Amino acid sequence: MKGRVEMKRTNEFSNILAPVAELLEQKNHDYGRSYDRLREEFGEISFLIRLDDKINRLKTLVKHPAKVTTEAVEDTIKDIIGYCTLELCFRMDREEIASFEGRCDYCLHQSTISCVYCDEGCNWEAKEGRGQ
Repeated sequence: MKGRVEMKRTNEFSNILAPVAELLEQKNHDYGRSYDRLREEFGEISFLIRLDDKINRLKTLVKHPAKVTTEAVEDTIKDIIGYCTLELCFRMDREEIASFEGRCDYCLHQSTISCVYCDEGCNWEAKEGRGQ
């Protein structure tokens, strides 16, 4: 029985998150990664402001039903999920970029010595005395 409940929950997660991901991809395409530009220009506070806007909107919707019928509590929750996802993606991109610092531009190996022979099949291990 426990396996069925877990499977059902997994399906519910997918049913909720897949449309949010699809919408994010579409908006990201249409807006040209505007969240990343906003985040780079104004820093982490921009994420917190966007999230605060959505949380305040959610509080209002819970207290007073929206006059605009397309604005539902569920839509605002999905927006919050979307902004959190965009922030996580932004952070992951920055971690990936940071992981390439100090690496050879060609073969991307991490080295404390200069990789002067990076061409076909860089054998940086041999150059650092690690063998062929």
